[in-house]
Amino acid sequence: MTVRAIAAQAGISTMAVYSRFGCKAKILEAVYRRGFELLREELETVPASPSSVQDLTALGFAYRRFALDNPGLYGFMFERPLPGFDPTLESRQDGLRTTFYILVDRVEAFIKESMGGVGEPVLVSYLIWSALHGELSLELTQSLRSPLAGWLVNDPAAAEEVYGQVIETVLSGLAIRGQAGGSR
Repeated sequence: MTVRAIAAQAGISTMAVYSRFGCKAKILEAVYRRGFELLREELETVPASPSSVQDLTALGFAYRRFALDNPGLYGFMFERPLPGFDPTLESRQDGLRTTFYILVDRVEAFIKESMGGVGEPVLVSYLIWSALHGELSLELTQSLRSPLAGWLVNDPAAAEEVYGQVIETVLSGLAIRGQAGGSR
């Protein structure tokens, strides 16, 4: 990734890129921030539903849709594909605030409905997100490789089915944990 390549893709001069951003690091920072804006927009398309489980399931699938529609951007946001680029603390906090806290807001209803009111929203949200993010990362990696005979996610329909099962399993497990009083 070079400024020259960015300029060529945009159909502008490298000087125009430098005039707008100043340096490559600021271009990357802008791309990082834009990624979280787009993810937020995707998550905000999910309307609230009467059931918090349906709500979280729909939110999980919106997250998946974003990642599958934007695999390069998703990887840039959540991995470290470009050595030497580390988003600023402010950008990382903004990304968290504008996307992760959409999940936290929806999890509060889930805690009341399904966990007997027992659970800390940020922790419960993190448990959900980490499971879904992990499954999605595996799916994206597998999609770049040749199929494995007999593997669970060799095609998009199978991957979607497994992803739904991950959501169901995580939410069911959290509900059981909450009903047991939050004990480990």
